[in-house]
Amino acid sequence: MPSGHDYFNKASFGANLLTISVGHTLDLVEAVLGAIIEVDARMEILWPNVKLTDIGEESSRETADHVDVLGKTRS
Repeated sequence: MPSGHDYFNKASFGANLLTISVGHTLDLVEAVLGAIIEVDARMEILWPNVKLTDIGEESSRETADHVDVLGKTRS
């Protein structure tokens, strides 16, 4: 990834897969299928080292890059 996007890998910035993508996805699920009443989720770092393509360096990932969510809606 470009070095300008490396902040997605750092926990201190708060911009990561869970806070951005999963939240918006669950919002869409609720809009289409109704309220979510049960959720089971797992997060994991599958690729702990990220190559910053524009500067040729590596960065350590501190946030999950893989999320599995199993949920149940009222409907």
